[in-house]
Amino acid sequence: MRAPVPLLLPLLFFAQTPEPVMRVQARLVTVCAVVRSKNGPVTNLTARDFELLRRGKPQKTAFF
Repeated sequence: MRAPVPLLLPLLFFAQTPEPVMRVQARLVTVCAVVRSKNGPVTNLTARDFELLRRGKPQKTAFF
């Protein structure tokens, strides 16, 4: 025995509704540095005092 078509339409609608997809990508690398001179640790350094390279290319410093 066949089911009437009106009963199958709601099932087909829900079967074809895709699940919501959310993709997130974040890149944050922490680099620790201790700078010392003959007299001990160097203080009061800023981001401009450092150069970060990735495969030989300079990278921007987002946080310091």
